[in-house]
Amino acid sequence: MPINSLTDQLLTEVEEFFSQQNLQKFIYPHKSYDLYEVYVFTLILEAAQREEAKIIFDTPSKKKFNNNSLVFRTSPGQIYTYTENQPAYTYARLDFSQAKNYNNSSSSKESILELHLGIKIQGFSDIAHECDVCILPQREADFCRKHQCMPSYKKIIAAVECKCYEKSHLGINVGRGFLGLTMDFKSYNNIFFVSNYSSTKNLKQLLTRHSRKWEFNIIPGSQQEIESLINSFQEIFKYFKAS
Repeated sequence: MPINSLTDQLLTEVEEFFSQQNLQKFIYPHKSYDLYEVYVFTLILEAAQREEAKIIFDTPSKKKFNNNSLVFRTSPGQIYTYTENQPAYTYARLDFSQAKNYNNSSSSKESILELHLGIKIQGFSDIAHECDVCILPQREADFCRKHQCMPSYKKIIAAVECKCYEKSHLGINVGRGFLGLTMDFKSYNNIFFVSNYSSTKNLKQLLTRHSRKWEFNIIPGSQQEIESLINSFQEIFKYFKAS
């Protein structure tokens, strides 16, 4: 699929999703690879809603969030940063406290997760890595905003590395880079490699042999692949509710 055509389809899907949330005004990225991250963001929100999460949009700013103005990152940033005179970046809170099968037996139980785009995470090596899409406990996110520090890789509930390329760019090197990321996060259970294109044989073999999770051909209209990704995140949320 030509990249310009894909950009149009992504924009249509994203606008439709947020319109269903009664949100009418968006400040979207113009580049296809940035918009692709927003698209994956909405698929995870769909998974959370299927698991009966209440979705609340917010920003790092101390000002009251304007529900009619969603702003998404186009470059990596800190979870706590915002500019006083510009719209702050949007993230989503996923509140499972009223969900069916939510285990509230412990008073210290975490019931709220946060879904972020493009924030920096501190890896095992103390090097900052960009997480295209990342899920964290709200408690960890609040701590990082208060103390102006990066979230730790140890606190990640799930993350997605998004690759929106023309087919010629989806080679073995991107797979090697993903392996390096998961190694510095000391985890690969809930870290996904997601792309708009079907995989080359070598790339799929590399990720599979190293037990990494992946979904290819995640584009509007590829319903089987989209459902597979959404179901994967539903499983993550189910385990979170039950833990």
